[in-house]
Amino acid sequence: PKVTAADGLWFSLAAGLAVRDAIRQITTLNADLRWPNDLLLGHPARKFSGVLTELHAEQTQVRHLVIGIGINVHQTHFPDELSALATSLRIESGQHWPRQLLLVSLLKYLDEETSALANPDTQPQAKQAILRRLEAASTWIRGKQVVVNEHLAEASFTGITAGLDERGFLLVDTAGGFRTVHSGGVREAPTK
Repeated sequence: PKVTAADGLWFSLAAGLAVRDAIRQITTLNADLRWPNDLLLGHPARKFSGVLTELHAEQTQVRHLVIGIGINVHQTHFPDELSALATSLRIESGQHWPRQLLLVSLLKYLDEETSALANPDTQPQAKQAILRRLEAASTWIRGKQVVVNEHLAEASFTGITAGLDERGFLLVDTAGGFRTVHSGGVREAPTK
């Protein structure tokens, strides 16, 4: 897409929404989105899907952007070290889901999301819609006690999620004030 490198996060967020919509359409399961790129199901919530977006950019615009999406569809169990963290559509629903149906639905929603972001005429509205839909689709965006491990920082920090800023980055209210999470892992803080 003809967008700036700063807009790369929007494509990850849009892809997460596309996965969520496709899964709901095919299976009726409602996934929870953990900023910026994980989708969770079940109680307790476990990861069944992840999105990774990488881009190559010139000074002013993206040359190419690749969105990788992994979805655990048919797994019936996971190794002991992952069983508390990972799940699949089959585990959560007890049903076998044709991957072709999931793929067709995912590509449809992904095309809708990315086309709106890539079009300069619809991009501002698409970004606002993504912010609104993420707030509605995620228990992780607002009011969740979390631990954040930033990729470039040496230490982690804790706080309560406080929404997304206008660029799509997560805001966390910490003991030292509000912090903006630009990258890294966001996990639920252990309860005392």
